[in-house]
Amino acid sequence: MKIIFAFCLSLLTLTLSAQKLKVKGINKGFTKVLDEVESFDYLADNLDSTKYEWVANIEVKFSRIEQHTIPIAFKEIKERSNSLGGNAFRVLNSDVYSKDGNNFIEVAVFWLNREDRQENFDLFNKDEIYLFGFLGHHKDIDGYHVAVNEEKLLIQELTYKKMAVSVNDTVNIDLKKGMKTNSLTFIQKPRPEWQYLSFHLYKGAFNVGEIRSYNMEIGEFLKRILKEVD
Repeated sequence: MKIIFAFCLSLLTLTLSAQKLKVKGINKGFTKVLDEVESFDYLADNLDSTKYEWVANIEVKFSRIEQHTIPIAFKEIKERSNSLGGNAFRVLNSDVYSKDGNNFIEVAVFWLNREDRQENFDLFNKDEIYLFGFLGHHKDIDGYHVAVNEEKLLIQELTYKKMAVSVNDTVNIDLKKGMKTNSLTFIQKPRPEWQYLSFHLYKGAFNVGEIRSYNMEIGEFLKRILKEVD
């Protein structure tokens, strides 16, 4: 599969002992519209959230950032939000950089009907791609060495880089490891298949790594909690 919900790994059934999730506030007057909710859209920043039904505020706390801390945090937030009947969210506040053990992510959860979801989706910029660094602390590498249409970049841990592209542009991305390179070439579409890009390096003599794409809900979540670099 080209589009990979990279966080749906078997290891996500595990929980980190230092991670705690809390429902900080809940709309007791909200009635679930659907028995089962699976979607979890990011509520566009330029929409007035008061026009939509607020469901709850959810916070997850963790004392350290490991490779799968952020993926598990998102998975748990989504599952709890869906169980409450919410299908959209907005990051209210976060800190994934603190070294004092007080890392957290807080989101507001909403319910959007079908028309509202489409309006929300249409507001997101399709003329950009986002390149994400390692979601944790890595002792062995200084970041991902990539090139986008021959422009060389270093994407460091817990950061992301935004790059402008136009629909129908051809985009070539190289992921380098020593003298070896993995490449991905795609044409930007009105509904981008490759927009929120992640990189994965593997040990060994034969495999360099892999370039994947997060889905939109993960990508927009990461944009709000990670530092954007120029």
